[in-house]
Amino acid sequence: MSQANNELLKAIKEKYPNPERVGCPEQSILREMVDNIHAHTELFYHVITCGACIQDYESYKVARQTRQRRRYAILTAAALAVVVAGSYFVWHHTRLLTFSPKEITSTVKTDESPQQPGKKPKAAKEDKPASVPLAVQVVDIQDRAVFRGEETPGKEVPVQLFRGKRELRILLPLGSGAGNYEVQLFRSPNEPLVTVVGKAERKDRDTVLPVVLDTATLPKGEYQLGIRPLGWRWTTMRSDWNDDR
Repeated sequence: MSQANNELLKAIKEKYPNPERVGCPEQSILREMVDNIHAHTELFYHVITCGACIQDYESYKVARQTRQRRRYAILTAAALAVVVAGSYFVWHHTRLLTFSPKEITSTVKTDESPQQPGKKPKAAKEDKPASVPLAVQVVDIQDRAVFRGEETPGKEVPVQLFRGKRELRILLPLGSGAGNYEVQLFRSPNEPLVTVVGKAERKDRDTVLPVVLDTATLPKGEYQLGIRPLGWRWTTMRSDWNDDR
């Protein structure tokens, strides 16, 4: 509201105070006029020339603006909470399926101090090359039966694996418990070719078993993959092997 309007309203309230509220509408009508300027147009002239009505009208207008600011703040906070919750949900359900190798850098340090007469220059010291992180493959067997020490049906889709040394993150069947598990690869029973042990952990609804499996020396072909909690009977499933990638 401009300075001129403020001065005009102040002058009306001083010149036409109307303390007896002669001809003034009900308070509910003034509130409706604050919410909708086009409501009750037949009373508009009286309101703008009555000091008492102008005083009430301004009070209701300030209260309405306060409610609007409070409502806007609540909606903004709710929207922010939804965005934060959605971002966390996306991050949580994709962290196991993504692999970003760390940038590997190596530096060679040299002694740049001035060489003193009669002394041989120091040979540059080379840092040892940083170890390359293992490739990660996620093996999802969540839709298979909980471990009961049996072989999966012949029509079960084989587990796809790749040759080479890599870290497997096995998503165990739903309902599997945390703890130590044993993983084997074999072609003939009682003749395991590779045996590793890992500790499974619960991550919300998932049970994740990380193990490092080195199959670089095994020929390409079909194998049996056996998984069991330590001390239990083996649950086996077919596994197709492909060349390393």
